[in-house]
Amino acid sequence: MGVVRGRVAGTAVITETVTTNDNFVLYTTVPVEVKVNTVTLNANGATLKRSKTRFISVKSASDKIKSVTYASSNKRYATVDSKGRVKAVRYGKATITASYKTQGGYVVIKKFAVTIKK
Repeated sequence: MGVVRGRVAGTAVITETVTTNDNFVLYTTVPVEVKVNTVTLNANGATLKRSKTRFISVKSASDKIKSVTYASSNKRYATVDSKGRVKAVRYGKATITASYKTQGGYVVIKKFAVTIKK
């Protein structure tokens, strides 16, 4: 038994060949469909007033996300905690980056723009 991992969206046919003890060769073919992994944030950006908060989250159509890492490009303007809660600190702009590792080992990164206004 083997593991098949899709690399791009599309279809493929997997062929398994088995030779029995009696030297019979058995073939089995299985069609496989690889789906595109759609990853979305619950929003692309936000405008917040100073000291207000907003939660962002990451959802995947095909991966079970166990943990997401969030980071702020400029903590002087906006911070983000491990649960995706963004807090506006002072007037300005920052980008929140959300990343996680897929089941196939690839890293997915999404960005969320934050503008802090009066």
